[in-house]
This record gives sequence, structure tokens and C-alpha cells, in this order.
Amino acid sequence: MTTIEAFIDCHPPTATAQHKSAKARDAGFGVSKRGRLVARHKISFFETGDVKAARTQLTEHFTRYAPAAPLAGPLKLTVTWTFYWNNADLAKRKKGNLPAWLPKITRPDGDNLAKMLKDVLTKLGYWGDDAHVSAEYYRRGLGDRPGIHFKVEPYEPDYTPPEDHIVEEVEL
Repeated sequence: MTTIEAFIDCHPPTATAQHKSAKARDAGFGVSKRGRLVARHKISFFETGDVKAARTQLTEHFTRYAPAAPLAGPLKLTVTWTFYWNNADLAKRKKGNLPAWLPKITRPDGDNLAKMLKDVLTKLGYWGDDAHVSAEYYRRGLGDRPGIHFKVEPYEPDYTPPEDHIVEEVEL
């Protein structure tokens, strides 16, 4: 099976799929359970300009690595997001007080970054459905060379449940 691996030299987007906005619109009137006339509203969710731009950026970067046919079977996705230093950390890095790469503990959250990326990879045909991704590993950090390093490979199960695990019954 094919392995796809690349480093995309870019400033990764910080907007995620969770940054959607909502708008309520009038949907007429209805009758409540008590027989009263009540206004109805429909909630519509939409992507803001930042989220659309992030999705477009990811689509443009990952299009060139898309496989000719979707990958099948269980897959493992490994992604490292490297953001450029903020001003305070850059000064420390220049003085030699920080390593070349440092884990990031501020937003955006890794799982939110991953959701948008998996949606983009699904749309580009990396796999038929993101349910094929059986193992995921994400890292976020600050570093000298911003970008996205990703690897999609066949997943060889590396987990064995403990044999001495006893399931205890609990009465409710």
C-alpha cells in the first residue's frame, strides 16, 4: 500500500472548523403545545471568511499530494503543525534560550486543526471516508521553519489489549 509523506512549507492557518458562525432567520409562525401562536426561527451555520481562507489554503497545499485513487484499509495519519515564533519567544530563540522546535500550548487546538484537515483530505480523495483513519497522531509547536509535515500510511495495529483485564459488573 502507498505511503504519502510531505512537508508543506507555509504559515499554517489558525482558523479551524470550530470558528463557524450562526444566524437565526424567521421561519414563520407555529402553534405551541398549549395552543399559543409562537414565532419560529431557523438557525443557519456558515463559515466566516477566515475559515474559508484556511480551508482554501489547505486545499491548495494538499492537492499536489493527492493519490490517483483513494487509499483503502485502515490508515494512520501523522501531522505536525509548526507555527512561527511569537515575538517574545523569537527573542529568546535568537539568544539561544529555546530549542529549534517547542510544543505549542495555546490555541488553536490540535483536534480542531485536525478536523478541518481531515475534511479537506477526504474531499481531495485521499480516502473514501475519514473513518478509514484508525490511528491519528498530532503535534503542534513553534519553530524556525513553519509548515505542516504530514504522513498517511497503512495502519498496522500496534495495540494488544491486556489479557488480565477483568470486566466487573456494576449494579445500577
